[in-house]
Order: sequence, then C-alpha cells, then structure tokens
Amino acid sequence: MSQAKAPAHTGSHAAAPPPIPTQAKLPPELADLHAPKPSQPLEASGCTLFFFLAWTLFSALFLVVGVGTYLRDSSAYHRLLREGLPAVAVITELGL
Repeated sequence: MSQAKAPAHTGSHAAAPPPIPTQAKLPPELADLHAPKPSQPLEASGCTLFFFLAWTLFSALFLVVGVGTYLRDSSAYHRLLREGLPAVAVITELGL
C-alpha cells in the first residue's frame, strides 16, 4: 500500500520582530543607562489598609448615629401614643 504525502506548507511566514539592541549596539549616550529597579507598589505599603480602616470607622459612626436617632424618635412617638393626653386648641391666626 502506498501512503499519500501531505503537501508541504507554502504559506507566508510572519515577519520576525526587529532584533533587540544590545549594549554594544546602543549609542554612547544611552549605553550608560540601566533598567530601573522595581519598587514596592503603593498597595503593599499599608496606605490602603489605613484608608479602608478609617473609612469603615467613619461609616460605622454615621450608622450608629442614624440608628440611635431613629430609636430615640421612635420611642418618643410610641410613648406619646400611649401616655399622651388630648388637648383642645383654638386657632387664632393663620400664618400664610
């Protein structure tokens, strides 16, 4: 039995990227430059943790004040409903 050979690939090849210049090929004014050293990112310095902690405490303060105000006013309202006395009033003037 004979096997058919696959046709050779004749497609165009992608262009090769330009070569990376080496120290020997750099102009003299750029030959002394060195790659920068990586520094610690801002997120890892603790600033983010401090910000979120302060933001959480600030938000919690408003939550506690809001809930406290609601409970105080609700308590006063229900106390007036239970213990309040009806009053008779006469309207003498309308301030429009």
